[in-house]
Amino acid sequence: MATRETQPVARPERLVRTAALVFVAGIFAAILAVGLRAPSVHGDSANVARGAAGALECLRHGRFTHCDGFVVHHPAGDSIVAVSPFPMLQYVPAAALQAFGVSTESTLRVFVILNLVSLIAIAALAGYTLRRLARPLWVPVVGVSLLASPLLWYARVPFGEELAAAVILAAIAAVLLDARLLIVGALVATACITKETNPPFVFALGTICVLARTNAKDPLRRQRLIAITVGTIVGVALNAGFNVFRYGTPRNIDYVRASLYVPNPNVFARLFLAQWFSPNGGLAWFWPLAPGIVLAIAAASLRRRGPTNRPRAAAPAVAVLLIAQIALLATWWAPFGWYAWGPRLVIPLLPALLVVACVVATADATRIAARFLSSRWLLLAAAAVIVIGLPQAVVLRHGLAVSQFFARSQCPRTGSVIVAPSAYYKCLEWTAWSKRPWILQLGMHGLSSTQGWLVAIAFGGATASLLYLARCAARRERQAHSKSLSPERR
Repeated sequence: MATRETQPVARPERLVRTAALVFVAGIFAAILAVGLRAPSVHGDSANVARGAAGALECLRHGRFTHCDGFVVHHPAGDSIVAVSPFPMLQYVPAAALQAFGVSTESTLRVFVILNLVSLIAIAALAGYTLRRLARPLWVPVVGVSLLASPLLWYARVPFGEELAAAVILAAIAAVLLDARLLIVGALVATACITKETNPPFVFALGTICVLARTNAKDPLRRQRLIAITVGTIVGVALNAGFNVFRYGTPRNIDYVRASLYVPNPNVFARLFLAQWFSPNGGLAWFWPLAPGIVLAIAAASLRRRGPTNRPRAAAPAVAVLLIAQIALLATWWAPFGWYAWGPRLVIPLLPALLVVACVVATADATRIAARFLSSRWLLLAAAAVIVIGLPQAVVLRHGLAVSQFFARSQCPRTGSVIVAPSAYYKCLEWTAWSKRPWILQLGMHGLSSTQGWLVAIAFGGATASLLYLARCAARRERQAHSKSLSPERR
């Protein structure tokens, strides 16, 4: 059910909305300039590009399984074709580029452009979906959350998380917006190949959307659930087939080794907390708004005050998925996905979780948000958001390399998770907790240049403009609620 704003918008508000678009466009332009001029080409993405070339080499020689051990005979010497264990989705654009002879470095530059396009797609999909299905105040609130986030940094590097986040959000938006069943199934299948652990989360989130927005008598409910189920099955089958191509088995043998999982519940608990609160990898430092909004909506939706047009269990179910994702990553030897900016591995699911939480928010949750946004506390919150989110924007102009932060001077050289797991986890936790907060050390370094200050001004202007729009929408929300009350309840 669409819930569009019907009241006229004042001219000052229209001007602020235009200003917000200009500021956001300025931030995107800065990302594009940095990404094209000096893209960060380190990390796993280079291995994806090389692995795509290796996969094509396998296919050229008629090899369709056990490609990881395929030996290519060259006059200069034999070499083994290495196909890395990364998600299938990342290999699709890489293989397409490698097939045309594009170099590894140029492939990574294309990845950067693709990530910027993904960031724009995330913002557009979130805005359009919320305008159609959520109360108006949630649109600028989510806009601020997407800006004050690591999404900006990941749009200037070739990592695959930005593309994965856009694809997952597109699949969930298709479910929410009642797209054709074939489109829903295809997008869900694509979302499932963003990571081999993502299919259960994509399936669960899509199911929550269908159950929250339809009733048992809706004839299309069953068809939509079938489309999501079929899409998930296809996605899982694609992942398994790609693993057969790589390893000769449906499982990703590089990721199922027991040595890559935490050795005991104590390590699990510490890594779970670190993902929330550690200064160098925790969501509370790098992206506090997204999980904060999801959890707040879930808590407010449990209140039982009067009727509501949203199932009360939907938002808490979304919060459970967020907590489950963090818990799953806490079982892994590299829960942050380092070397990168903040908690990299949780990024793909967060935009979709955030949008769904706002769409299924109950009237109580919206009223609480409206009360806060129209109060004096918003000024303090706006200052806090700008201070917390500023490093996410100015880090675009930093002059330091990621490797400088991850130089493990206090970690033993033999601290491999396989050779010395105790030393490895001790080093991991020291990097997460004990080093000088990276978000201050590296992020604020961007203010050492004029361009960094321009980005900071654009970020501050965009944040202030969006929060002003949220305040205006909140006041209209409260007025509409006040008019809907009977005289006895006013």
